[in-house]
Amino acid sequence: MTEVISEIGTPLVPEYRNDDLRRGFIDFLPERIYFQSGTYMYCLDSNGALIFKYEIDAPSHSSPSIRGNKCIYFGDGAGNLYILKPNGELVRKFYLSASLETTPYINEEDDKIYVTTDTFWECDIEATEAIGLAVNYQSYSSPTAKGRMAYAGFDDEWLYEVDFETLSYTRISVSGAGAVRCSPIREDRRVWWVTYNGYFIYYDFKEDTGIAFLLEIHTNSTMARHGDYYYIPSHERFYTCRMIDTGSLVAQWRRDDISSDWSSPALFLSDGVQYIFIGATDFNLYALKGDGSDVYAFKTGDAVESSPLVDSSANAYFGSNDGYFYAVDISGNLIFKYQTEDAVRASPALQKSDKIIVEGIEYIVREGVRLPLVKKGDIIKSEHHNNQVIFTRDIILKYLPPSYTHVKL
Repeated sequence: MTEVISEIGTPLVPEYRNDDLRRGFIDFLPERIYFQSGTYMYCLDSNGALIFKYEIDAPSHSSPSIRGNKCIYFGDGAGNLYILKPNGELVRKFYLSASLETTPYINEEDDKIYVTTDTFWECDIEATEAIGLAVNYQSYSSPTAKGRMAYAGFDDEWLYEVDFETLSYTRISVSGAGAVRCSPIREDRRVWWVTYNGYFIYYDFKEDTGIAFLLEIHTNSTMARHGDYYYIPSHERFYTCRMIDTGSLVAQWRRDDISSDWSSPALFLSDGVQYIFIGATDFNLYALKGDGSDVYAFKTGDAVESSPLVDSSANAYFGSNDGYFYAVDISGNLIFKYQTEDAVRASPALQKSDKIIVEGIEYIVREGVRLPLVKKGDIIKSEHHNNQVIFTRDIILKYLPPSYTHVKL
């Protein structure tokens, strides 16, 4: 009998950061942490020690995407798309256009990458060629996609649905909406987003129908969703609402003391308790309960524009404009901080660990490789196959990628 001793919580995050291939795995304790600051992409280990930093051409808000454990994709302010190996070695530097401020969306099923600059781009997975829809306005909205149908917003006030099979598009806006810097939430061809001037918009591209609500806010941030509930940061307040049958929007609670610029919330659920993490202009990272009450406020030295990412133990990883990258536990205690050479405005990505601890003894699970496991002097062969660790003694442990899973045999 295999007994899992430690249990992990379930992070709930905005969909634009909920794809393993885009922002790294988050239902685990990380082995590596990637983030951009100034003209460098940094890679830290789980203790906050530098593994490498890679110099880029110009600063950007682009957060890295991780393709499994293979490569790291991100952009820079000079319009380049980079692909790095996990050791920091450059695989490809591919110029697109303008400034690449968004997070690449990796569609491995079709071997495509979607990014936005002043153009909506589709690249092959190796970034050797690209096709694009020229919009001629900057985008800060990270794309999402289903197949070769991709979605993102631009500063021209429109949300675009682009069919890259035909390079045709549909775009949606309302009068006076303002820039669309929110990354869209998507289910099939149904899409939700907020605009800079405070319009909450829902649109079904298949049925060609939608609805818009005007909120008294201004926002550059992406909202989070859990079920019918939406969590919307803004310059004026942190605002929560509930959408009922896509026909009405009902206000829930709000925090007028929490003002955010660019930072987007991460949600976390553990033992039925929901937590919300959001960076603020008053220099704090806030952790809130689902009813809006405080868990903690962690003070940094400047505004927190970086969107936090939360692991399976509710540790929050984020940057601050004070030039530090932080890791903070659920009690608000500092785990580590790392000083960079510039503000840390972009959000991090976390890379999975392949370690499993069995009765205090670590071994490494590598895909397709049989490794010995020492258990109190005994040798057990194990193999990582189809997301399982299979032991020769007819013991099967379901692999929970990529957490440190404590196991008792």
